[in-house]
Amino acid sequence: MIDARYKGIISRFANHLCRPNCVVQRWEVAVEICCGLFANCNIAEGDEVTFNYGDLGTTPTTPCYCGQINCKGLF
Repeated sequence: MIDARYKGIISRFANHLCRPNCVVQRWEVAVEICCGLFANCNIAEGDEVTFNYGDLGTTPTTPCYCGQINCKGLF
């Protein structure tokens, strides 16, 4: 587990792809809102960790250049 409260935010270890190998899940623990980054497939040692920035509930405005077949063009 990476505790990002003291050393930056967890997203600094992951990049965007429209077809990512991780998903972000948000939940409430006691009264605190928490987010977790979870693998949605096996990730081999040395593989890049990715998630879809567009899944964060924001309006897509940033051009995407991920090159994936299913690229949405914006995130």
